[in-house]
Amino acid sequence: SLLLPFAMLDEKSNVVAMPNFIKSTTDLARRLFPEVSEFSVFKYDVKPLEVPISKEREALLGLLLRLEWLPASDTRLRCGGPCHKTRGKVFAGSSTGPELPGLPAGCSGGRVCFEHLHYTLASDLRLLAEDRAYRLVDYSLAFTIAIPKTDDVIAEPEDASAILSPNCVLSYNSGLGTWPKLLCVYVIDYLKERGLMEKFDSWRRGGKFNQYARRSIRLLRCVFNLFAEGCEDYRQAACQGRKRSAHAWCTTSKAGIRSLST
Repeated sequence: SLLLPFAMLDEKSNVVAMPNFIKSTTDLARRLFPEVSEFSVFKYDVKPLEVPISKEREALLGLLLRLEWLPASDTRLRCGGPCHKTRGKVFAGSSTGPELPGLPAGCSGGRVCFEHLHYTLASDLRLLAEDRAYRLVDYSLAFTIAIPKTDDVIAEPEDASAILSPNCVLSYNSGLGTWPKLLCVYVIDYLKERGLMEKFDSWRRGGKFNQYARRSIRLLRCVFNLFAEGCEDYRQAACQGRKRSAHAWCTTSKAGIRSLST
């Protein structure tokens, strides 16, 4: 599961405490690369593009653009379990919409790692969106990225799949630079029900909570591949600003986009 468990819940004061997932990502990076003494660790609390205000969304998209990083296309992507079981068709954001197709068994690496993460999120969001009087909304996907701070060549850990947690992937073969990038994903702040006030707020802000689960699944897919089909608006958001708009990814032809999206 990608749902970050809460360590403390005080219903009377409406206070929720969640674990320090930035520290968890750093500790995992140290286990993967014990020879590295220091890491650059980034955290992005992101909501779907349909939500007007998401303060860290632009920074995440800008980082992906700057690093020219498409994790879903990384043929050497590594992941941990449990993804050894064959998955059947999975919820895709709506009980009335099409399901995601079944997946083959095994953590063979590469794109399969992204697909299993994609399906894990879909299963989690079904829990938040279905089988309850009020759907849960306004949650975020938190992305943490750890990159070793060293100029030395870093060997790929042989036991990466045994060390990695199910919500994290290790990217080696995508983006600028030769250093590996550890990317972890969490669902956070998932206790707000879509009651009357939330429905009014959503209506007032252009339907920001409509199809929230489906839009959150698309957010993950587009973060992992800005050139994926249906992610043009995320790529455009990444290209906002004079410096970014001149980037090669922001001036790519449609034919070029098709080649990068695979």
